[in-house]
Amino acid sequence: MAFTRHETPDEDDFYMSLMRNPQDVEIVDVGQLYDVEDKPTQKYFYIKYRLVKTGQEQSVAYNVRYIDGEIIAPEGSKLFPLVSFVSGIEDGEIHCTKADIDSALQGQTFRMKAKKQKGKTKWFKIIPIDYSEERVEFAI
Repeated sequence: MAFTRHETPDEDDFYMSLMRNPQDVEIVDVGQLYDVEDKPTQKYFYIKYRLVKTGQEQSVAYNVRYIDGEIIAPEGSKLFPLVSFVSGIEDGEIHCTKADIDSALQGQTFRMKAKKQKGKTKWFKIIPIDYSEERVEFAI
């Protein structure tokens, strides 16, 4: 029997690998909404990602505004690039339900990159890239 040691990359390693090299990422799980203590209009949930190439998994928390059963993702928010990609809405605020996010994202695979949020020390965004942006297709 042989034992081998394998590094367990942390969240920063996960983001840095996506910043250096966009990769295919599968959404493994979209978690449930949790309340934010003392803030009735805020909730949070986790999305678990898996890098297709390495199998590394990472859960990322998303804080959202939550009013009257709707999640609100303004343009600058961490969630906006994901809901923009699946909805096709490119600007403004995106309003949707948690069920909309669950059905649109669960099990999806995207090519993604990460971007450090300007002025924030630890806030990264995951940005889906449309495959057509990286490939040129020729008509026959």
